[in-house]
Order: sequence, then structure tokens, then C-alpha cells
Amino acid sequence: MAIQMAGRGFKVGIALPQFLLNIDGASGGVLLLAIVGVCILLPLMMAVIYLSRSAKYTGNYVMHQTLSTYYHLMKPSLAPSKVMDVFIKASEYAEIPVRRSDEEPLQKLFMLVRSELNLDLKNIRQEQAKFWKQHPCLVKTELLIQAQLTRESAALSPTLQGDFRRVLELAPRLLEELMTMAVIPRSPQGHGWLRPAIGVVELSQSIIQAVPLSARKAAGGSSEGVAPFLQLPHFNEAIVKKIARKKVRTFQELRDMTSQERAELLIQVAGFSAAESQDVEMVLEMMPSITIDITCETEGEEGIQEGDIVTMHCLDYPQAREWLGWCPSTFSVFPFSQGREFLVAACRFHLERCVVVPEG
Repeated sequence: MAIQMAGRGFKVGIALPQFLLNIDGASGGVLLLAIVGVCILLPLMMAVIYLSRSAKYTGNYVMHQTLSTYYHLMKPSLAPSKVMDVFIKASEYAEIPVRRSDEEPLQKLFMLVRSELNLDLKNIRQEQAKFWKQHPCLVKTELLIQAQLTRESAALSPTLQGDFRRVLELAPRLLEELMTMAVIPRSPQGHGWLRPAIGVVELSQSIIQAVPLSARKAAGGSSEGVAPFLQLPHFNEAIVKKIARKKVRTFQELRDMTSQERAELLIQVAGFSAAESQDVEMVLEMMPSITIDITCETEGEEGIQEGDIVTMHCLDYPQAREWLGWCPSTFSVFPFSQGREFLVAACRFHLERCVVVPEG
């Protein structure tokens, strides 16, 4: 039935079901409830749900509970190897479901990445039992991250693949907030903490470039391990051993070579093709080179003599987060496309003076 209302030069038609227009008054309550429910209560409920959910997150879409957890777990003595333990305690990861069907695939994944879990081999049974006694969400998250670091994601079951992508999708912004908690001013001078900040940077590099944390251990005459090499395209530990025989044991030594010298080394020694060598060169060109000017002086003296206490002044250096550069992710094994950020942080050490000692 349609009701037509005449106005000033126009007509309005309202098409409603017949039972709502009965003149006996029985339809009045139904019509009122429909109007109140659809026009008032439904939008109000949607607004309440939206506000309750949005209140849980910061502007960077990270939960407030996660920031609180990161803040309280961050310590000045936090070793880089322990940053992972803090990182996986994000509330976002706690929301990832742990199914009964995940038990067997996680057990298989555990066997693949067990060497990366810092378990004491002398008490391996106790260590394994201790690991599995953790909250299931923590166990699952750490194993999935280790699958990325060790490049074992292909071994994941179809159900774990979705969780794996979710863990990595959340990782960049969680790492960003973890870095914020590390460098947030805490000392009277307004400085953050260097040691955990280095650990966050290393963990971020490892996750994005799929490099095991164990690769950062000192080995082969290099204090930084083979991790820097493994971030280059086409590199693996076997390649690193090959070029080490030619006295190229550190990443800086590789960078200090000329383009021609690097090409000859990679093609003739490492067995790279010309195209693969060019890929390495392209990535090396993306990396920034920082120069810092420092002056040394002895207070009250024009020259510096043996045994003098020398004060070093840093004349010009980039401030933390002041210099940022971006490079494409052409060679990244990270499944989500994103820019690459180079962070140069100025760190203030307590030692500003040294004693001049002659060589020999």
C-alpha cells in the first residue's frame, strides 16, 4: 500500500507493508520499535563496538597493552639475544589462535629450528620440557618467527601458513614500537639504552632478511659473524667460507674493495654469475657511508705528547633518527612489501678521554 502526501509542488510516496498501516493501532508499536532499532540502537551499538576496539590501539595500530609490556620488560642490561623473548610477548600475538591440529606441525617445526632456540644441550630434555611449558601462544609465535629466520617456512602446514603470514605482517610495527621503548629517554640526561636498542635492530634485520640469530656470533675472525654477508643476495655460509680463503673475512673488507675487485672475487672464487655479482653490487650501493669528524686535544697544551690525557670532540654527526634512507626490497625474502629504513643513531659513551701510548 502506498500513501501519498501532497506538499508544496511535490508529492512523497511511502511504500510500507499492509500490516504496518492497519488503523486499529496494533501496528503502531511495531513501527516504533523498527524505527528505534534501525535508526537509533543499531548505529549506537556499532559506534560502541568501534570505540571499544579502537581504544585498545595506538595511532600505529599497536595495542596499548603491548606498549606497556614492552616498556616494563625493557632493561638496560637486556642482551641482544634476549630481545626475542620480549618481542614475542606482544598482545597481538596472544590473539593468534592455537589449535589442537597445530600440535604435530609445531613439533616438526621445533625439530627443524631447535638449534636456534638457545637450549642447553647438556640438559636438552629438561630444556625442551621447559620450552613447551610456556604459554602456547608464545611457543607458537617464537617457532613461526624462527621459521622465517631459518627460511624453513616451506615446511609449514597449510593452517600454519596463515598464522605465519600474520606474525610477519605484525612484526614491522611491533619492532618499531619496541625500538621506541628502548630509546625512550630514561636517564637524567634524556638518553635511552644502547644495548637493547642494538638488539632490536639486529632482530629487525634478521626477520626482514631471514637471517638466523646464531649467524651473528663471532666466527671466522669476524666479531660480527656471517650475518652481514647473509643479508646480501645469493650469499650463504658456504660462499662466506670461500671468500674468507682470499682474506675477505669481514663485511667491511668486502665493501672496501673496488667494484672490479668484488666482481672478480665473486665470479672467480664464489662462483657467481655476472648477473648475480651485479645484484650484490646494487645492494652495496644502497647502503649509506657515514663520515664523522673528530678532533683530539690536550687541554691547556698546543701539542699532544706521550702520556697526555686526550679529549676527543665529535664535531659533526647525525642525530638519532635524523638521517633516514630508503631502498627497494627487490632482494628481500620478507613476504610483505615495504621500504627499507637505514637508522643512524648517535650513542654517547662514558669514555671521552684516553691516554696517549706509543706504538710497540
